Amino acid sequence: MANAITIDSSVIESIISNVGSDKAKIQEVKSSLDSTCAPLVACGLFEGCLNSLKEEADNISSTYDAIQTSLQSHVSDVSSLEQQIQNVGSDYRSYYSPGTGGGSSSSSSGADSGVEGVQDGKKVDPEKMETKIDALDIKSIEKMILFTLLIKNKSTSLMQLLFDPAKAEDFAKILKKFYSTYGTLEVEYDDASKVQKQFVKKILNDKTDISENLIDITILKYKKYLVKVANDNKVNPEDLMLDDKYKDMLTSSLKKLYEGDVDKSEFDDDFCDDFKAFVNMKANTKNTTPDAILGDVKSML
Repeated sequence: MANAITIDSSVIESIISNVGSDKAKIQEVKSSLDSTCAPLVACGLFEGCLNSLKEEADNISSTYDAIQTSLQSHVSDVSSLEQQIQNVGSDYRSYYSPGTGGGSSSSSSGADSGVEGVQDGKKVDPEKMETKIDALDIKSIEKMILFTLLIKNKSTSLMQLLFDPAKAEDFAKILKKFYSTYGTLEVEYDDASKVQKQFVKKILNDKTDISENLIDITILKYKKYLVKVANDNKVNPEDLMLDDKYKDMLTSSLKKLYEGDVDKSEFDDDFCDDFKAFVNMKANTKNTTPDAILGDVKSML
């Protein structure tokens, strides 16, 4: 009889170890930047570039964290499945007697091949996610966005997770995993739609903008205009984007921006042209017209 079938979960564990090692090296590089570049900074040179390099090092570290989390979430599953297969193989061998010329009439039903979810045993934070998000700064929001971009389903865009009410539950689950990865407590939520709205509210109402490399070619790039429209109409920016009752107001305002019919002292030609190119790109991608895109904000997601 051949040896029991196994799945080598140690391979995944080895990969996780290598990812951790690579992350440590990135952190070492970041730590050495200050001392290495000190002479240039002292001369009033390179300070902006240094800060950018350090920020990118943090982004890469966050990427490694997300990769480790994704891999680690599968290790227990693979180990469990590995054990189940070994058990099935052992049960089969205990009932099979080659010397009798065939299998015994007794049969064995192996363990269910489905793998149950594994809990990491963390205590639950008494503060709900809806409340925690309101206290975040933009840097924390950016880390959450980066984490979301790394582990989200490829068929779902970041903008869908942020602005499509049908994707609120998916987004809340990703944020729950973020808190589990970087915190010591599990963070629960009562209402995924409130989590989504709080996150959008934080982005739109904070005076600091999200790094452009995270929101390029998304409607968030035009946050300044969206907030202006909301304020002019005495509406909360997050409601303007998420509540269907403001759909016509939003559509009308976006058409004005597309046509350049705005206060040029606030929104110059470059801003208008950039938005027009964004809408045209969405129209080409979806094989439809700019008017159709402007008529439904979800088509911009």
